[in-house]
Amino acid sequence: MKNNIKTKTHNLYKIVFLFVVFLGIGYAFLEANLNINGDVTVEAPELNAYIQGVSVTTGSTPGTPVIVGNDKKEVEFSTALTNDGNSFYEETTTLVNKGTKDVYLLNIQVKVYDSNDNEVTLQSPYEYSLTKSDGTQIEIGKKIDVGLNDSYKLKFNYEAGTDMSTVTDYPTYTFKIVYNYGTDYVPPICASNINITNFSATTCTNNENVTVPSGTICKRAINLHEEECTHTNSSFYCLSAGYSADGSKHTTTMTYGSCGTSGTLTSGDAFTCDVNGDGTFDELLERFYYVSDYYDTKTLTFDTSIATLSYYSNVAGGAACNSESYYYYTSDSKWYGPETLREQLPTTAQWPGVSLKSDTRAILGEWRGDHNNTGTGDHVFPTDFSYAGYAARLLTAQEIMNGCGLRMVGFRDNGELDNCNYLMENTKYADPQVSVNDSILETPTPGTGNSTVNSIYGAARCIFETHAHVNGSQGGVRPAIDVPKSQMVY
Repeated sequence: MKNNIKTKTHNLYKIVFLFVVFLGIGYAFLEANLNINGDVTVEAPELNAYIQGVSVTTGSTPGTPVIVGNDKKEVEFSTALTNDGNSFYEETTTLVNKGTKDVYLLNIQVKVYDSNDNEVTLQSPYEYSLTKSDGTQIEIGKKIDVGLNDSYKLKFNYEAGTDMSTVTDYPTYTFKIVYNYGTDYVPPICASNINITNFSATTCTNNENVTVPSGTICKRAINLHEEECTHTNSSFYCLSAGYSADGSKHTTTMTYGSCGTSGTLTSGDAFTCDVNGDGTFDELLERFYYVSDYYDTKTLTFDTSIATLSYYSNVAGGAACNSESYYYYTSDSKWYGPETLREQLPTTAQWPGVSLKSDTRAILGEWRGDHNNTGTGDHVFPTDFSYAGYAARLLTAQEIMNGCGLRMVGFRDNGELDNCNYLMENTKYADPQVSVNDSILETPTPGTGNSTVNSIYGAARCIFETHAHVNGSQGGVRPAIDVPKSQMVY
């Protein structure tokens, strides 16, 4: 009997021991899964900025704002103004950073829809404004520290001075506001940029109050850009183009691009393109110029359904920059394509609103009568040079020839680009303080006996050759975008 009790007791100890062991193993396994599986981790994510609350200003017309989506990044409301000229709707959105890293405001996207859920652009006499909660201008790239918050205010109202006797319609509009944040921020302009571009007094009135359909990437510009010619050497740059009080232009002010003619596209037509995808067409930082139709370097044909547009500035790390220059390639060779220049182009994350027609292109040589050269022998240009991950590419000599009326390149004819001076905006062409003089093209020069590539040369206002990589051969990186004409308002 005692032996049976001892045996049972001993077995019970074994069971308890094994239970404790398996419990420990199970806990360790569970703990390992918790540490490995990010879906069930209890640690706070790095990026965790969201809308904490929305308040409506007293006196607003009826409309209840709703926080939309699991990530709580969007506010939506519908409202209609009354027949009172002082009628308005105003809401303030507060966002909080509950993550483990500081975050930056990347953009705020505002879209407006009519009662049929069609995206529209508000027409006079209706307008809206988006500001910080204190009424000051929003700072894209502003940092929000961990645990802190920020607030933004959107107001929908009539334009000041509206004659209410002419208003017979009080439509209901739906506003959708999306707040985008990230833990990394690349400013739209590099810190070392010299600001020389300004808005011209010339306003393209025909391009105002134009309906912009949903999905539009580019629309004609409203405010043209201008720069002052500050050079003193009459043999080069803008001064040699006649920009002086006693020159052929009789002015030092250079206005870039044109307002354009509705229904047609002409090289130099100025456009504003929503490349960063925030729903806003920035007349200063999102300025592009139509160059020509897209040149397909694989088929050697122009695609009349795609427009090639050039950015108003060179770039560094995707940001507008007139102070940084780069080599075509890491060594003095043109046979690998513009690999070093490519790294400075805006990425698809920086410009999500636009994409290239093709991520791969054939690199072709161009010089005088030698067109579309693919190389010979051991010196062959890439047939599938990759722009994967980038939203823009480099211009080709073929597109500039087509758009600017050049029969060939390589003769270094001073002033051959005077009718296309938009290609030299924001460079040393206008101001000797700017260090970058030219913009290198995708197109190298052919032949095995040299290592030169083509560039837009501001000093002589022509297509000029420069080395792929030697001292003094660096040039600017000027993005070109491919835009279906169906997504352009022109």
